[in-house]
Amino acid sequence: PARAGLRMMAANALLLEHVACTRSLPANPLTAVLADLTLGFGFYSYVGFINDVLMMPQTAQGFEIEDVFQRPYLATSLPVFWGKRWNVYITKLFKRTVYVPLGGHCRYVAASAAVFLASAIFHAY
Repeated sequence: PARAGLRMMAANALLLEHVACTRSLPANPLTAVLADLTLGFGFYSYVGFINDVLMMPQTAQGFEIEDVFQRPYLATSLPVFWGKRWNVYITKLFKRTVYVPLGGHCRYVAASAAVFLASAIFHAY
């Protein structure tokens, strides 16, 4: 739909802006922070676009699909950002397949460390 097209255009523009800003290392720390924010928003827009495109057939068949992101820009803390608002699919996947089988809240440290390791392996490959 139109929303997916707008997300893709925004993502491309922001990613190109990030590449232009980081070709040479910014001398000004504010420029570096703005470049990183640009990359983050570009990534957010791009993943949202991919989600929209991949979920179109399911929504056309009447399935209700949950968004990948739950308005991450409204997060009030890092735990809320990572645990409840950013990439909800992966959060639920790791909770269901790693955290809960390893004891969840009863063995919080071990289960959290295992999720962290699984996330690192997931991001590496």
